Amino acid sequence: MKKTTARRFGAYIMDMIIIALISSMFVKIEFINPKYDEYLKVYNEYLDYTSEIKDIKQLENDSKITDLSYDLAKTGIASSIISLVVTTLYFVGFQYLNRGQTLGKKVFKIKVVDGDNGRVKLYQLLVRSLLINSILTSFITILAVAFLSKAAYFKTIQFTQLFDVTVLCASFILMMFREDGKGLHDLLIGTRVVFDEVEEETIKEAKVVEKEETKKITKKKTTRKEK
Repeated sequence: MKKTTARRFGAYIMDMIIIALISSMFVKIEFINPKYDEYLKVYNEYLDYTSEIKDIKQLENDSKITDLSYDLAKTGIASSIISLVVTTLYFVGFQYLNRGQTLGKKVFKIKVVDGDNGRVKLYQLLVRSLLINSILTSFITILAVAFLSKAAYFKTIQFTQLFDVTVLCASFILMMFREDGKGLHDLLIGTRVVFDEVEEETIKEAKVVEKEETKKITKKKTTRKEK
């Protein structure tokens, strides 16, 4: 069985670039993101401060970096929400309307299907994206920075980062070594990624069979008329 693993990685990278480009356009709109300038100010301060640090170990225990990281998260709440909405609409809504294909999957000629090779369901794409596209952990992180204390926020992102890494690594290992190329998310919700050209070949084969059947029927009719 030919696996789609390599194409899936290519499609994923392309999709993430598309999401980043779309999100960046909305993030710069002042009406949607009024704290964008403040975020840039903190971000530049963070870059200036960290660029002067030569000892990597200092990054782990530097209270200034901790404060700047928290300020970045605080001023970047609107940006995080925008990115979350774009990601959800793209991987769930757009992919469903496009019959299991994002733009990346379209280019690499693969698509997500239900386990029985039928059209993928909306709830499957939602659960799939919650796990593999960090939608769930992003939502939790936004709530944490908005409503929890600084200490609780950092404990939360440690958990969310660990969860994301675990799911991604588990999915990667399974996709690499399983014969059917299914990742953890595919196994949990009953989906799989297949080559899009398989459907095209099936359609072509069906048309050939239909033509042959038509020819047989035409021949039978002709034979009867001759008789």
